[in-house]
Amino acid sequence: MNHTRTITRLLLTMTAAVGLSAAALAAGLAAFAVGSIWWHAWTAAVLIATLAAAVSLAPVVPGILVGGQWAVYGHLAGSVRRVLVASMACIAAVLAFRAPPVQTLMLTLPLYFVQLVVEAVVVGRAFRTGGQVG
Repeated sequence: MNHTRTITRLLLTMTAAVGLSAAALAAGLAAFAVGSIWWHAWTAAVLIATLAAAVSLAPVVPGILVGGQWAVYGHLAGSVRRVLVASMACIAAVLAFRAPPVQTLMLTLPLYFVQLVVEAVVVGRAFRTGGQVG
């Protein structure tokens, strides 16, 4: 299995997933012509999702490089880091930057689940096509 290809695919698909889902949320907000409070929440949600994606990939990449069970451990560690960073960043956005709490959470959740699905699909596909990541 080509580690570089798997890591590159993971980084590109995660970036594309965050970008495309943020654009889809923006299109939905524009279609409903919502007020500025939703755009404030959208900005906070996109920043939170970007930060969570970056932090969650840190343990996944070494896991892929080592291979075998470590790829699974890296994926699990990345998932834990993602949920911790996303929840703490939501709290920080509400308390420090006065983001609207309900709207921020409503817009952060789809971005979070998109990241989770993309990471699971890429790592799972690497196992399926190569037998194992290592």
